[in-house]
Amino acid sequence: FNPKTARSTGVMFSSLPPGHSGRYLEGDVKDASAAAVLTSGAIAVWDLLLGHCTALLPPGPEGNWALTRWATSSSCLLAGQRDGTVCLYRYRQPQPGAA
Repeated sequence: FNPKTARSTGVMFSSLPPGHSGRYLEGDVKDASAAAVLTSGAIAVWDLLLGHCTALLPPGPEGNWALTRWATSSSCLLAGQRDGTVCLYRYRQPQPGAA
């Protein structure tokens, strides 16, 4: 439900990646991809059409991830830490049949 527009839509069930427990802290959706910071400090990326996690960005030695957003004009994922560090990652959807 979007409180600004009063519109809602159905959401596909997405589970945490294997080996992770906890919950989602915050995230963002762009087209058919969703990204979220997990309580483990990692960032998970889901393909919403396939309904499963396609990428996992573990926390770095500098600390856990705190924020993630999709760039508005490209397929880049911005990942931020509490100290103000922001990293930019180019994300490409996995190709069907790729290992």
